[in-house]
Amino acid sequence: MQKAGRDSPAANDAAQVLALVASSEVSTQVVSPAALIADLDRWAWPHSQAMTGREIDTFAARLARFTDKGLSLIDGEALADKLVTRDREADERRLCLECVHLARNGLCKAVTTGGKPIEPVSTVLQRCDSFAAQL
Repeated sequence: MQKAGRDSPAANDAAQVLALVASSEVSTQVVSPAALIADLDRWAWPHSQAMTGREIDTFAARLARFTDKGLSLIDGEALADKLVTRDREADERRLCLECVHLARNGLCKAVTTGGKPIEPVSTVLQRCDSFAAQL
């Protein structure tokens, strides 16, 4: 689009830009760069599939726990990612890997303390009355 006459200001004229930003009508729509940086989660779940900051922190903590318990990095990442989906869907099933009752030898300590006798399958989501969160 061309300017109609010599009197109309250019679109990038500094005075015009300042006048627009100072206008209350426009300034309410303008978001400062600092505000965008402060709220990085605005583009994350539930607005997209991206993880929020809290989900990333939880993912990292779970991954560390899973690899400490002997899972490979690839398997640990896949399992931690599966739990992000579980948390978003409010699924109440848990992993034995998340429980304080899972011993180093892979057995459930709740079984020996009078809990529900189950064969622990540490990487399968399941419901357990004896579950106590580690993370």
